[in-house]
Amino acid sequence: MKKHGLSILLVLLLNIIRLVVFPGSISAQPYSHLSLDPNRIQWSYLLFEVKSTSADVTTEVRLEFPTQSEAKAALIEAREGDPLPVPAAGCYKITVNTLLDSALHAPVKSVDHLWFDPQDATALGRDMLRQGDEDFKKVFRFTRQGVFRHQIEPKDKKEASVEPDKWTKVIDRFYPYDTAKLGCPNIVDRLLLIYIVSASGVLDNNQPLSLCVFGKRQLFSVKLRPAGSHSIKVDYIEKKDQGEDRRQADIKAVKIDLEAKPLESNLESVENFSFMGFLNNISFSIDPARNLPVEIRGEIPPVGKVTLKLKEARLRKIPG
Repeated sequence: MKKHGLSILLVLLLNIIRLVVFPGSISAQPYSHLSLDPNRIQWSYLLFEVKSTSADVTTEVRLEFPTQSEAKAALIEAREGDPLPVPAAGCYKITVNTLLDSALHAPVKSVDHLWFDPQDATALGRDMLRQGDEDFKKVFRFTRQGVFRHQIEPKDKKEASVEPDKWTKVIDRFYPYDTAKLGCPNIVDRLLLIYIVSASGVLDNNQPLSLCVFGKRQLFSVKLRPAGSHSIKVDYIEKKDQGEDRRQADIKAVKIDLEAKPLESNLESVENFSFMGFLNNISFSIDPARNLPVEIRGEIPPVGKVTLKLKEARLRKIPG
């Protein structure tokens, strides 16, 4: 009996040590089951800009609504894994165009297209094209077992000067994950965070959202945490079917901080989480009256701290 009692005490002690030294290793991280309301999205196009002595950054965000057949035709076939199906009602497509014109480097252009389920932001597929530095085109297909990536690059400097469809270096990769083991209800792409802060009730109930987010090659545990309100000046063009107005005002915006931690993967080294070029101290400022992102802040290497300010918003008609 004494030995049995000592064994139980030893097991309890080891579990306490594991909880202290490796927090979260025994039980899975509780993640949010997203139930989004696409009708909360009042915008179909956003233009953000910042101009400084070190760099000019311009980012366009466009929302489109392809049918199921249109989305299926756009998505690549996965050579590994079971592809996630496109909803019968169709899906949403978000496009992000970014131009970084830095005083220290040549201009870098990137274009991203992402297809996703608007109800829970489950990612279906993504196309990425980057030119100006580390030229590449990456095409992703999300599956139940992980993400398949088809990458095309120029084989040399000469080939980098021609159109991407003439690049000849091809690299296929598969990045596996076990959503059941990790406790992930679904997988979100990092590009969708700007959609989620607009379509979720995070501003209404003041509760954080915990998400499983795919980065470049692995999953991250991402928290979107409301961090109170603050006064900011807005100055942007607001376009509607009836015309356009310039909105200049001091508003009380809700700040949402982004926290990211890498999840288990088979990579040799952990990647750095990024969102629209930002690497650290990322946050959104949302106008609660319009459910509109009016600022995105963070650090962009090698520029430093950057605040992208909304310069134009095209508002859409809400069904019903």
